[in-house]
Amino acid sequence: MASNSFVLKGWSVTVLGILLTFASENTGSHYILISFPILFFFWVLDGYYLYQEKLFRELYDFIATIKEKDINFSMKTEPFQKKVDFFKCLFSMTISLFYGCLLLVNGFIMNYVT
Repeated sequence: MASNSFVLKGWSVTVLGILLTFASENTGSHYILISFPILFFFWVLDGYYLYQEKLFRELYDFIATIKEKDINFSMKTEPFQKKVDFFKCLFSMTISLFYGCLLLVNGFIMNYVT
């Protein structure tokens, strides 16, 4: 899950950079307006991967506490969804800081181009 998050961050910077380059060359603000929903999509997807990672950590912690004969090798994480909050993952410090900075850069360039 961590590698998926890393790849998503790379893609979000790449796509945002391409769109902002087009916006500065063509002086069209529609490229910047397109970048906001794309940035939001990457933010939510990255939060989802962090959420899944925390669910699997809860599953691992649970399996580590039970006896070996009671392990059923199920990878279902539904019993742990009450322990892990998706919105806390979405607005965690690392994700909020990264995508918040991208959002600020995007807003700054939007003011510069228009």
